[in-house]
Amino acid sequence: MSLRILSTSCTVLLLFASLPAFAALPFASKPKPNEIQAKYFAFENEAGGLACKPMGKLKELLSEPYKCYLDLDECDAGKDAVAGKLDPSFVELFADLLVLVPGDKVEFAYACPGGGDAPQFLEGLAIKGLGYAKAAQHLDKLLALATPEALKSFSGAANRELLVNALTAMGPAHKAQTAPALVNLVKAEAKTLGFKQNALQALAQFGDDGAVEYCLSQLKSGESKDLHLACVQYLGERKAPGALEVLQRNFEKNSDEIARAMGLLGDKAAIPTLESWVGDEGERMAMAGVVALINLGKHKEYMPALASLINGKIPLTKKEQEKKKEELAKAKNAKAKERVTKKYADREARVDASVAQKASMEATLVVNAEAAKPLVAALTAAAKKK
Repeated sequence: MSLRILSTSCTVLLLFASLPAFAALPFASKPKPNEIQAKYFAFENEAGGLACKPMGKLKELLSEPYKCYLDLDECDAGKDAVAGKLDPSFVELFADLLVLVPGDKVEFAYACPGGGDAPQFLEGLAIKGLGYAKAAQHLDKLLALATPEALKSFSGAANRELLVNALTAMGPAHKAQTAPALVNLVKAEAKTLGFKQNALQALAQFGDDGAVEYCLSQLKSGESKDLHLACVQYLGERKAPGALEVLQRNFEKNSDEIARAMGLLGDKAAIPTLESWVGDEGERMAMAGVVALINLGKHKEYMPALASLINGKIPLTKKEQEKKKEELAKAKNAKAKERVTKKYADREARVDASVAQKASMEATLVVNAEAAKPLVAALTAAAKKK
């Protein structure tokens, strides 16, 4: 073969190799799919490289008939899952989409090899699907994503929130498995912390104390104000021993939230702090303190004030009571005293619908059984008013 012919042949080969269509030529090799990919994708060579075309149940989910794309909330598959009507084969699909590739980082087996063209971020859809379907038989797939090791690379705030919601959806019956996973999520390093608040609410709902020490440390040093408030509520609901000192230290920063937590905590050592606050601010501005004091056993003293607030009436503040006393003392005759008395009676008789609404919402936190009867009476009376 002459040098000229050899040179020409090399030039032709180089030209073919540089063309985008080269990967689509019949002799271009396609990778062998793994077990998950073989179930849900057809590998095809295209001009741009490898394409992983959805097929089977995945195609039905993403296109016809469900057209879910990447959000179950936008299609009937989500509704069917919540209603328990989703075909079990789709639940199996969700579980398969969460199969992990062995290794130190979280990588999903469904992913198209070499970064080829294919639907991405299907794990979020799968997590939501298992949660909506309450598919406890596939709980292991969710738990695998919530280990401390996995959370180092499974770091997207949106996916973590979906994971918290899915674990919560499994309900208290599975808390022995889900609670430790939720604690891992609470403790995970993160910049966006909304999912941690949801995890703390779930732990309180499940009656789990796994995040108590973490929250106590957060209130001392903490990641963010928002997380502080979630921890305050969690510590109160869990009646965490030793929490009162930390709560009192933060009282002035978040008085309403901490007062509510103190009432739920059940430690009567909080009474002086709460009474001082209610006395200084008045029952209208310190409704959370009134309810907390009722929860701590001071229902006889403070239930009348809460009942007035529920009915839209605002009790006289400490300053107003002192002023009324001064004016009565200065009144020179019975007629003057009557005017003073009427003035303050009219003031107390005023009705403010916004006060009634706020007080009624605050009253939902009353847990003292001895206050139940007068509380129901107050709410009933308010409900009958125009």
